Amino acid sequence: SQAVSLVRQLHPDAVVLDIHMPDLDGLGAVRTIRAENPDICIVVLSAFPDPYTLADVVGLGADLYLDKAGAFAELLPSLAAACEMRRSTAA
Repeated sequence: SQAVSLVRQLHPDAVVLDIHMPDLDGLGAVRTIRAENPDICIVVLSAFPDPYTLADVVGLGADLYLDKAGAFAELLPSLAAACEMRRSTAA
């Protein structure tokens, strides 16, 4: 997927993914990115009612799962907190 390719190319500290993406869905991207980048912070967003729960998405390797309805106002503080938690557990 483009998301996985960009992560491989750019080596970011954090990535924000949508569950519904062309090619490889966000959950597949989470698995691949986490396997290749154990220290990266991964936040997953969804705009649609999904059968996935926070436990499902975190169980696949994401640090945080947000509903897009309220996520944009919360995205930066939530991303910062998730990245800080990942850094503190990796240390």
